[in-house]
Amino acid sequence: DPDDDLLERRPLALRYLLDPVLEPLGTERVYAFEGCLSVDGWESIVPRSRRVRLRATELLEDGGLREVDEEHLGWTARILQHETDHLAGTLCHDLAVPRSYIDAAYSGHYADLGEAVRLLGLSGEITELGEGEVVIG
Repeated sequence: DPDDDLLERRPLALRYLLDPVLEPLGTERVYAFEGCLSVDGWESIVPRSRRVRLRATELLEDGGLREVDEEHLGWTARILQHETDHLAGTLCHDLAVPRSYIDAAYSGHYADLGEAVRLLGLSGEITELGEGEVVIG
């Protein structure tokens, strides 16, 4: 059920965005395990802005262009941040909570991030998360 999804996952259509610029909106950060095909098989806990503003030029299917200025929330905001980070040469693991880098086969052992904090000995802001929480701010 999408309404019970802490990461607010929704379907995301394939789009072609030129010169995307993201601006964080608000102070909420969502913590979640994140992986990348550039470093396949590994995940780490990455804090991302819960809401972002996207400004870009979209390449349309007919070859036309249109300017976009949109706000995105949750999963879509996370994906946009992940993919635009690549344009700056940044991988999700570069932004990870220290000591949270693990073999992806084990991420299921930490269904609750509180377990990851305790078992991996994590420190910093992430320790403020309560049981079943992923958002700080």
